Amino acid sequence: MDYANPKTFLILGVFLTSFLILSPYTTIPVLDLSQSSDNPSIGPYLDSVFFDSYEEPDRQIQALLDNDADLVGDFIDPFFRSTLEEAESIDILSTPSNAYGQLLLNTAKYPLNNTFLRRAIAFALDKERFVSEVWGGEAEPLDVVIPKMNPFSAENLLPFNYHDSQIDIGIELLNEAGFIDINSDGYREAPDGQPFSLELVNVFGSYPYTRICEISVESIRALGVNCTLSPSNFGIIDTLYFHGDYDIAFLESSFSSLDITWLAYEFWSEYAEMPYRNPSNFRNSTFDSARQLFLYSTDYNQVYQASLEMQEIIAYECPVIVCYEENVLSAYRTDVFEEFVSDTQYGAACWWSSYRCHLESSPYITGGSLRWALDELPDSLNFLFPLPHMSNKMVQHLWGSLLVRNHNGNLVSWFATSYQIETHEDNSNVTEGFTRLTFEIDSAIHWSDGQVLDADDVVFTINYLKQANSSRFSSILQNVTQVYNQSQFIIVLEFDFESYWHLENIGLIPILPTQIFSAVEVEEWDTFEPVSTFETIPVSGPFNISIYEVGNYCRMMRNPLFFNLPVSETDTEPDMFYLPFLAAIPIVLSTFIGLEIIRRRRLEANANVHQFP
Repeated sequence: MDYANPKTFLILGVFLTSFLILSPYTTIPVLDLSQSSDNPSIGPYLDSVFFDSYEEPDRQIQALLDNDADLVGDFIDPFFRSTLEEAESIDILSTPSNAYGQLLLNTAKYPLNNTFLRRAIAFALDKERFVSEVWGGEAEPLDVVIPKMNPFSAENLLPFNYHDSQIDIGIELLNEAGFIDINSDGYREAPDGQPFSLELVNVFGSYPYTRICEISVESIRALGVNCTLSPSNFGIIDTLYFHGDYDIAFLESSFSSLDITWLAYEFWSEYAEMPYRNPSNFRNSTFDSARQLFLYSTDYNQVYQASLEMQEIIAYECPVIVCYEENVLSAYRTDVFEEFVSDTQYGAACWWSSYRCHLESSPYITGGSLRWALDELPDSLNFLFPLPHMSNKMVQHLWGSLLVRNHNGNLVSWFATSYQIETHEDNSNVTEGFTRLTFEIDSAIHWSDGQVLDADDVVFTINYLKQANSSRFSSILQNVTQVYNQSQFIIVLEFDFESYWHLENIGLIPILPTQIFSAVEVEEWDTFEPVSTFETIPVSGPFNISIYEVGNYCRMMRNPLFFNLPVSETDTEPDMFYLPFLAAIPIVLSTFIGLEIIRRRRLEANANVHQFP
C-alpha cells in the first residue's frame, strides 16, 4: 500500500470509522423470553428431542439418576419416589389422574331406589381415610364423576361435599326417610318395615381395593345398615353391563382423553336398560333435560353450565359415589433445562415439555437436546389408528391441528387464528338444525418441505378421513354434510345437527399432508407409515424426525419452518468496551488530515529542488 498517497488516508479513515461505528452494533441473537409468559404458544426452544427405549421402569429411573435422561416419558411407580427425592437435581411432579374409584348403587332395587339411603351412605364414607390409609396420601377425595384434572369438572363447585365422614348427617337422613330399627337388632328396617341387607361386591379383589371395600362396609354399618362384603367376583361385570341383580359394586373408571360426552349416555334415563350403559339404572328427568342442552347447544357457556348441573344431580342423587382420584407422578432433571410443563393429562411427561422447556442460561438462547426415557418406542406413528399415549405424544411433536388443548386441558387456537360457530338462528344461510364451523388459518404455516399449509389441506383431510372406514376419525366425521374452502385460508364445515362438540371433534384432528395422502388410496390408509418413510413425509409440527430405529431410539430436530418459533431479537445496545474507540475517531481523523496537510505543504516548498537518491 502506498502510504504516501493521500487517498490512503481517506480509505483508512473510512474503514476505521466504519469498523468502530458498526462493531458495537454487530447483531447478537438474543431470545426474547418475555414470550414464555406472555404467549405460551411460542416454541420450541430446543434444538432437538431424543427418545430412548428402556424396557423396564427401574432402567428408566436409573437413566434419570445417571443423567442419561432428562425426563421419564410416562408416569412413574410411587415405589421409586423416595429414591428420586434423595437425588440431586431431580424434581417429582404429582398431578391428579384421569381415573377414580367409585361405588355403583343399583337405583332400580328397593330400598336403594331411595335417594335418602344412597345419600346417607355417601355422607358416611370416609374418603379422607381412603386417601391417607390406603393410598398413602397419593390421592385426593372426589365427589363428582368428571375427574378434577378435567376443565369441565364440578369438583369444589358443589354446595355440599362428602370428603369427610359425616355419620350424623347420614343418620338424620335415614331417620327422616323412615329407616328405623324396629326390632332392636342393631340394624334398620326399610320404610316398609321389612329387614334388608346390602351386599358390596369388590370387582377386583386385590389390595388396595379390598381395603377400600372393608372401610366402606364399616362406614355403612355405622349408619345401622346391615352390609356385608362379598368375595371378589369378575362375573359381576356382566351383571352390571346387562342390568342384573346386585346392590353395590366397587370398581375403578379411567379415561383415555378429556372428552366428556360419555356423561350424556352413562346416566341417561333411556339407557337404564341398555346393555353396557347406565349400570346404576339411573332415571332422572332433570338430568335428562340438562343433557339436551349439554349435547345440542352450540354455546360453550351453556354446555359448561349444563355439565355442572348434570354432575351436581349425580352427586346429590348418588347413583354412583365417587370416592377418590389417584395422583400420578412424573419426574425430570432440573440441572440443564427449566420450565417443564405440568399437563393435566400426562404431568411433566407431555409434549408441551418438549415444546416449552429451555436451557438454563442468561441471556437465554435456544438449543439443547431433551432426552426422554421411554419403556418402548412405538412401531407405528400412523395417527389414523387409535394410538397409545406415547405414540400420541410423539405425533403431537410432528403434526398439528386447527386447535389444541393447552396444559390446563382447555381448547385453544393453534393453526386456526379464529373460529366461529353458527346455527340458522345466527345466520339464515345455515340450514335449520345444522351447525356451521368457520376456521381461518394462519397464513404463515408451512409444511417442512416448504409448501404452504392452507384450506385445501384441511378440506382434503376431512374428505379423506370421512371416507377412510374404520380409521380413528371416520366415525366423528359422518355428520359432516359439506366442507369447502371459502378462500385460501378460510374453511367452512357444516354438520347435520347442532352441537358445540363438533368444534372439539374437528379442531383436534391432525391435518394430513395432501402431497403424501393424495397418492394413498382411502382404502389403504393403514399403509401410511411415518416411521419407515420419515425422510419423505412433510410435517407441520414443531419437530421433524431425523433418526428412527424401531424399538431403540428416535431423534427429532426442531422444524425450521414451524410457524410459532421463538423470535430472535437484535441487541442494538453499544458495548461499553468500544466507547473509548468511538471517542478516538475524531482525534484519529484529525491527526491523519493534519499530517496530510503538512506533507503536501513540504512538497510544494521543495517543488524545484532536485532530490538525490
